[in-house]
Amino acid sequence: MARDGRVFWESLERRLPAGARGREREVARSVLVLLRHRIRPEEAQHVTRELPPELKELWAMPGVGVAEERTSRPIAELDHDEFVGWVRDVTQLRDMAEAAQATGAVFGAVREVLSAEERDHVEHQLPSGLKELWRGEARGDGAEPHFEQGPSPFWERVTERLHGRVRASTGEVACAVLAHLRGRLPPELVERVGAELAPDIREVWVAPEPGAEADELPERFYGRIAEDLGLTDLDAARHAAAAALTALREMLPPELGAEVAGALPEEIRGAWGG
Repeated sequence: MARDGRVFWESLERRLPAGARGREREVARSVLVLLRHRIRPEEAQHVTRELPPELKELWAMPGVGVAEERTSRPIAELDHDEFVGWVRDVTQLRDMAEAAQATGAVFGAVREVLSAEERDHVEHQLPSGLKELWRGEARGDGAEPHFEQGPSPFWERVTERLHGRVRASTGEVACAVLAHLRGRLPPELVERVGAELAPDIREVWVAPEPGAEADELPERFYGRIAEDLGLTDLDAARHAAAAALTALREMLPPELGAEVAGALPEEIRGAWGG
């Protein structure tokens, strides 16, 4: 028998990050529709039977708007970062960390209205990263994005340069730094850099829109990285930026690396090196 929908909404309100509060229905719709497409159709039917009536309506929505328009891949193939990325885009949340926390909040609220058996069935169909968000294990609150490191030497070089001085994983550092570098560069340069990257690096070279942060002060560049990584020390953010930027520069042809340096303000150019 389906539980009272109030259980879901009260749980969601408690769990949502500040940037998503007041938009509970919009966030719930985005995550639920993506989740419905992410699991097998027969499992989605099982979930439907257990949901309270008002959630059945959200669960059955035909699409996810921006996500459906922008991706040519079937929603069912979305991995953790793509899933959370679409939640971020559709709900216009601040960044991947906030979108991951919102996703985890919806997941946690859904779990409260499902049977233990159905919770397990859904979990078994989710990829790495989404499983942790479903269980509420990432950072204890679902806020931690999940990043797979590929075969490129980039990852090892970032790790070596971090020297254990930043309390964040190599993947988290790379995603935060590359995202805010991308946000500072003009579109044409972003495209050329992306074309040179190995596939496993290109996976984190995806947001925000090129040039979206170009007019911000250099201090804000480091501030954004600190916020994404949960750091209170800007020096640690600068160290993380230098580790990832230098490793990225080494993955590019020297001429392209020089063009990137020329597009950066002096305070960030030093971290880029070269």
